[in-house]
Amino acid sequence: MKSLTVIKFCVLAILTVFAFTPARGALTETTGFTFSVTGGDTAGDYNSPYVHLQNDSTVADITRMVFTVGHTSYNFDIMEWFQTSVTGLTCTVNSPDEVNGALRSDELDLTFGGTAFGPNETFFCKVNMDPDNYNAGVNVRYIFFNNGETVPNSVVTVYFSNDQVLSETLPDFQDTNYQVSASVPEPATLALLSLGGFLLKRRR
Repeated sequence: MKSLTVIKFCVLAILTVFAFTPARGALTETTGFTFSVTGGDTAGDYNSPYVHLQNDSTVADITRMVFTVGHTSYNFDIMEWFQTSVTGLTCTVNSPDEVNGALRSDELDLTFGGTAFGPNETFFCKVNMDPDNYNAGVNVRYIFFNNGETVPNSVVTVYFSNDQVLSETLPDFQDTNYQVSASVPEPATLALLSLGGFLLKRRR
């Protein structure tokens, strides 16, 4: 059996600040996620991919994920099911829906509730892709990315409980493991950085 192609997509909002105090020691704060898409039910059939999301944060819960289709001649037809490492986590499917052939959408929009989707926890679901107005076998490798210069690639956006929102466009697929990263400073660490810059300036 051929191994499934894995597109691994990491967005890490990482900023490390070491603040040495007798009470707290070193302080490290991270907001980020790992996002990946794995191939469909059988080798070479990418009509029903699996979407994986992991919370890489140390300071925040994930509250929502929006994943756009990329090539808008196709839709998310259905989210078939989901699994998670979090006991008590609920998932509200804002779009498309959970009925095959009913509401179709250019976005997979999920809101998380119940038990918090906290640091180091994982979620994955199975979705079915189809052309806009009928059912057919399709290949998501030419829907989510590899769309040329005139059609956008898919975008994944993740919302966190600390009001951070991280968004990234999927790159064109070149290998079996593709990874990108981005960084966003936390508000608390921004204050520490500002103070550090002030102290360095004063020492000159």
